[in-house]
Amino acid sequence: MPESILFSIIVPTYNREILIQRTIESVLKQTYRNFELIIVDDGGNDNTEYVVANFDDKRIKYLHKVNEERGVARNVGMEMAKGQYVTFVDSDDIFYPDHLQHAFNKLQKLNYPDFYRQGYEVRDINGKLFFANNSLSGDANEFILKGNYFSCIGVFLKKKVTDKVRFNPERMLCPSEDWDYWLRLSVRYKFYYDNRITACMLQHDERSLNNFNESKSRLTIALIIKSLRNDKEFMAKRGQYLDQIRAQMYSLLCLNKVLHGSNKGLRRDLQKTIKLSKKELFKRRGLAILKYYILNLNKGK
Repeated sequence: MPESILFSIIVPTYNREILIQRTIESVLKQTYRNFELIIVDDGGNDNTEYVVANFDDKRIKYLHKVNEERGVARNVGMEMAKGQYVTFVDSDDIFYPDHLQHAFNKLQKLNYPDFYRQGYEVRDINGKLFFANNSLSGDANEFILKGNYFSCIGVFLKKKVTDKVRFNPERMLCPSEDWDYWLRLSVRYKFYYDNRITACMLQHDERSLNNFNESKSRLTIALIIKSLRNDKEFMAKRGQYLDQIRAQMYSLLCLNKVLHGSNKGLRRDLQKTIKLSKKELFKRRGLAILKYYILNLNKGK
C-alpha cells in the first residue's frame, strides 16, 4: 500500500512560535520517513512562519490563513493532504521517534482499517508525568460514548474518511470539536486501537483546556448536542445516548468550576448531571467534584 505518501500529518497552530519548533523536530526524527507535514497557521501574528522556514525539508508544507479555530484549520489540512492516511499533532505536542513506525506496523497487521488510534501520555515542560492515556479497552466505538478519551494525537484516518466527514466548523465547539468528530465517525467506521504510548501531550498554562470559561462551556455543551442532533446517521444509531453525553459534559463543567475555586451554582449543575445520568456521580470525576467542593467550603470559612 505505501507506494505514495502514506501519512499526512496535520498541525493546526496559532501563535506557538516558542513551542512548534519542538513539535516539528519530533516529526522529522521519525524512524518511518514516508510522510508529509502540513502546518496550518490559523491566523497567527507571531514568527511561526519564520520558525517553519528554518527547516530545510521538502516534506513540510506551510499555509497561513485567517483565524477560524482548530476544526477549520484541520479541515483545510485535510484538503491539502496527499497521504493515504491523515493524522494529527497539535503545535505544543510531540511524537516519539517510533510513533509512525508503530502505526505503520499495526496498520499492516490490521489490513489498513479506516480508523486507528494509539496511546499517548501527558507531561509538563519539566517531563513530570501527569497522565498516561493507554487504558482503552473493549469496543472503542462504545468507549468513545463515555467521554473524549482519544484527543487528536495518535488518531489515523484514511483519506477517504476525511473526504466524507469533516470537523464541525463552528468555532465555539472548541475544545470539544474532536469529541464531536469521533462521535460522528463512530457510527460510520469501525475503530481499531493499540494502547502503546508513542506520543506526548504537553501540559502548560496556555493550553486551551486550562482556560475555563463557564459561559463558553455551557455554549459548547449546547453546540455539541446540536451537531449530533443534526447528524441523521448518529441519531438513527445512537440518539439514545444524547443524555449520557450531556451528563458527561455537565460533570466536566462541575469539575472545572470546583477546580477553579467556584461552588456557585454547583448544586444545580450536579442535579442536572444526575438527572441526565446517575452513573456520573459515582465515577472518579464525581468523587473529585465532591472532594474539591468540600475543600472550597473549608477555604471560605
